[in-house]
Amino acid sequence: MIKFAGAAHRAFIIPTDLATAYAYYGDLRFVLKYLPLIDVVKVHDVDHFRMLYSSQELGTYTVRILCDIRATLDGGRHLIRIVPEEALPPVKSEASFYTTTGRGYFAMESLFSEIAQGTKIQFQLHLQARLPKPSGMRFMVGNVVNRIANGITNKRMSEIMDGFINDTTAAFPTWLAERERA
Repeated sequence: MIKFAGAAHRAFIIPTDLATAYAYYGDLRFVLKYLPLIDVVKVHDVDHFRMLYSSQELGTYTVRILCDIRATLDGGRHLIRIVPEEALPPVKSEASFYTTTGRGYFAMESLFSEIAQGTKIQFQLHLQARLPKPSGMRFMVGNVVNRIANGITNKRMSEIMDGFINDTTAAFPTWLAERERA
């Protein structure tokens, strides 16, 4: 088995009031599509999703991690929390020569606070999984593979977070215009 674990933390400012920023990032169907390397593959309910993290690593190996999540919005604290949900359909772990697939655990937390320039969002992102080792790695030592996997996963989490912040900030005027027309 390969252990994947990665996390990233950032704070950023979106130039709008607290209520609007919170409503925007609370529109999960709209904003989740801006997570690079992660796709929503199934919407089970307004607050339940199955997501797929997919990335090609070391130029050869494809890592596919399916994560079931549940979202909670706490308007009183201006907190959006996405946590793993295990009650949804199971995920079969499997590996081939160059690919590994299985269940992982994805979590995200956004805490909103109003400041003079708009709304400050403190953002955390976590991903972890234990997946079968592709048979092409059978001669690689487990501890070495885990260290490499964790380094790559941390790098990917930073890339995902930076892309998400940039893309959602850029898409905000579009969301706002659509909302004002409705």
